[in-house]
Amino acid sequence: MQSLKHFNSYRPTFGGLGLMLIALLSTVVLSSCGDNPTVTQSVTATVQAVPTANLGNATPASASTTSSSNKVTTNASTTLSPDKAATTAGSSTATDKIKIRLSFPGEKETANGTMAIRFMELVAQKTGGRVEVELFPNSSIAGGDQLTAVNMVRADKLEAIVSQASFFGTIDPTIELLNYPFLFSNRENALRFLASDTGKQLLQGLEQYNFKVLAFNDQGFRQISNSKRPVVSPSDLAGLKIRIPQSNLYTRVLKALGAEPVTMNFSPELYKALKAKTLDGQDAPIIFSLVNKYQEVLPYMTTVNYSWDPLLLNFSLNFWKNLPADLQKAISEAGSEVTDTLNKAIDTSEKAALEQFKAAGVQVTALTPEQRQVFVNTTSSIYQEAQSKYSKDLLDQLLKAAQG
Repeated sequence: MQSLKHFNSYRPTFGGLGLMLIALLSTVVLSSCGDNPTVTQSVTATVQAVPTANLGNATPASASTTSSSNKVTTNASTTLSPDKAATTAGSSTATDKIKIRLSFPGEKETANGTMAIRFMELVAQKTGGRVEVELFPNSSIAGGDQLTAVNMVRADKLEAIVSQASFFGTIDPTIELLNYPFLFSNRENALRFLASDTGKQLLQGLEQYNFKVLAFNDQGFRQISNSKRPVVSPSDLAGLKIRIPQSNLYTRVLKALGAEPVTMNFSPELYKALKAKTLDGQDAPIIFSLVNKYQEVLPYMTTVNYSWDPLLLNFSLNFWKNLPADLQKAISEAGSEVTDTLNKAIDTSEKAALEQFKAAGVQVTALTPEQRQVFVNTTSSIYQEAQSKYSKDLLDQLLKAAQG
């Protein structure tokens, strides 16, 4: 059997292509003085258009994106374009100021936003103001398309992004393994796996696609909510149009469960579609669903825990390599602190959010072990497909590590 140090030799060569932390948000300072950042609303964000050839089927961002409500920034500074940053960041002096544009999906109150805001604050503190982080909620810098934002980082058109691991799985099939259905029995095993040598090597594999992982956070398991009926077995999902993110894996999983998956970005349009019953339901972590007020339009939720989809804070590797060593160290420390702090808060926050769903009148169904096993058995075909993509040795090691 190959040792884990050869993990990346198994990486396939095919394919190139929230968090409302209830106990924590009171400590997230949105405005301050001195060296701490001030969150303000900005007016215009200008980015270079991304060549279509770099994006596969994604829609390139426009050359100029204007938003008065979808941009959060620290105090004003000169923005280094990614191309310029790649050649000049390495020569930065103590008096130079570098701006990092950080995109994330969803609102500032979601897991993505909480992670991004806390990272922004810590970077300003730990770099003494030499680095400023400019935030773009709702993937606004990419026209609202999360996959476009991911590919902008890959193409050196954007410095950093917070995104679910599933979006990187569209680029690197091995990352998709993190999201396999019912892989992790609980969040402790999931976080322990990602912090293990195997998990670290899996994330390091993203570097061949120009991504540098700085932090990872648990946003909770994905749950299914709908407007039609309680779901206690896969047969209850038959014919339901369920919104999912852009993920080939989730498309296959929901189809295996009998639902009709519909890919759609998180946006106000999703809420409208659910309210109008154009869509029957959606899948998302509990806190993300609460922040987006899906409890107002979806009276049924099943805590099926079908997939763990962690948030990854990724930098452009080219941009990262050209940062001075002392700034790399400070920014890495900020990423590690974000990981530690938010992962400790998620369990309490998720339980509180679930109580808010119940208080809003949502019928929350917790599956028995026997009921859950039916879902597990129904998605076994996904693992059979995996055997044609990955070595048996890799899959065996992954399954063993994932189950603790």
